[in-house]
Amino acid sequence: MLLPNRHVQRIDELQEDEQISLADILRRLIIKYDNIFKCPFPFSMGWLGAPTGPALKEHTKHWYLHASFHPPLLRSGASVQCMK
Repeated sequence: MLLPNRHVQRIDELQEDEQISLADILRRLIIKYDNIFKCPFPFSMGWLGAPTGPALKEHTKHWYLHASFHPPLLRSGASVQCMK
């Protein structure tokens, strides 16, 4: 799980310096995953934040933007998984 240092509800609330830092963190994290398994490491990543649309006017202060990483089941690096 990846979280901002300050309370951010939606990804569009990140400031420019935070966006640059986020890109660098993601790059380093992906390289570390690849190095652990000694092959390009597939994963799914999802961003969760406060609702948008009609819910923008609702109370959403309890929402905290975060990224969630989900690796595939561990198997040989030669195996290919097709996600649809």
